Amino acid sequence: MTAYISAALRSKKQHISGLYELANNDAYRQVARLASLTMLNAFPARSTNQQLISLDELLKAALRYADKEKLLTLIEKKLELRSMNVAQRVRWLAAGLIAAPEQYLQPLTDLTGTQEKRIQHLTGFLANGRDQWSPLDDLPISALRLLVSLIGSYFAPYTLEEANGVVSPAMNAADFVKRLISRLGSQPEKEATDILDILSADSELSRWWPALHHARFEQRAARREASFHHPDIHQVSETLNNRSPANAGDLAALTMEWLKELADQIRNGNTDDFRQYWNEGPRRQLDTPKHEDACRDALLSDLQQRLAPFGIDAQPEGHYADDKRADIRVAFGGTDGFEVPIEIKKNSHGNLWRAIHDQLIARYTREPRAHGFGIYVVFWFGSDKTQPAPSGPRPQSAEELEQRLHATLSTDEKRKIAICVIDVASPT
Repeated sequence: MTAYISAALRSKKQHISGLYELANNDAYRQVARLASLTMLNAFPARSTNQQLISLDELLKAALRYADKEKLLTLIEKKLELRSMNVAQRVRWLAAGLIAAPEQYLQPLTDLTGTQEKRIQHLTGFLANGRDQWSPLDDLPISALRLLVSLIGSYFAPYTLEEANGVVSPAMNAADFVKRLISRLGSQPEKEATDILDILSADSELSRWWPALHHARFEQRAARREASFHHPDIHQVSETLNNRSPANAGDLAALTMEWLKELADQIRNGNTDDFRQYWNEGPRRQLDTPKHEDACRDALLSDLQQRLAPFGIDAQPEGHYADDKRADIRVAFGGTDGFEVPIEIKKNSHGNLWRAIHDQLIARYTREPRAHGFGIYVVFWFGSDKTQPAPSGPRPQSAEELEQRLHATLSTDEKRKIAICVIDVASPT
């Protein structure tokens, strides 16, 4: 086979039988291990575009089965040939990226730059729809970022209607970018978090923003799961004795218990605590609802008194991703601990129905220390002041609003997002 294929390559034969099986059929593993490097060594530095298909198959066979150190030596030797054309050089560098990412990341970047033709050659090698093997699992996060930036800038997502039953090279490239983004979304490392943030802000990748934003959400979930640690026996004991929380979930549950108690006291206590959320007239009659920040401060003051004995810190305006601020940050354990963001709205707020997803989940619960937990608090000033619901009639009570808001959460979101509607409406 080596003699036959080496002779076929020298004679510039376009279609060589056996190469596809060498790269994609696991039954050829031992043959590829023994022969692929010899065949690659025989591959001419000056090749036709039709011969590039043969080069692709040989490189993939070597990447899968050949001795890695010998392959890297051959790649280095081939790249020293000045007579090699650009299309072939891109492929040898791409093979180097897979075999030794840190060594070949920058050379591949320097060669391709922003030149569309060279990026097409790179895509032709990496994103062939016929391949039964993908190098994605072996690529580091830095290489995934490079490939998303290079390929995603030139190839856009497509719909099934656009495909019309025909799979084009551009569609193979788009599918490859989608897999790259999905791969980034499955990595729990902070580096993946930072890179997805950077890619999601890249205007050259605007067509991929929906996929990137989804990957950011998935990646933060993966990171939270990877960083989760079961509490030790002391932490379990503390939790069972209603003392210190063991994790963000305990902290959220404990905070919600106190919020519910405060809500009951505000509504049903004999001290008319609901009045502190209203501006009063000259005869102490309830006039207009106070500003949202003033309502937050009144609630925070009562909440701090109840959480402080547990060593829990509650502060206004917790800082989160993209320089956004939640209304309250409840934290325990210092820099090595955990926290829960609380977003607050009045029932008259224009973003009442969207803030859970647009702010609390999208901006604040993705903070690694929050582990996906968050609390949404709404002050109810009466049905006449409530923003109309996206569908259905306007809620007529604080309890109904809480139920309707809870219904907007998915099953997974309900596990970590709590909602508390506090009735501060005038009793008359």
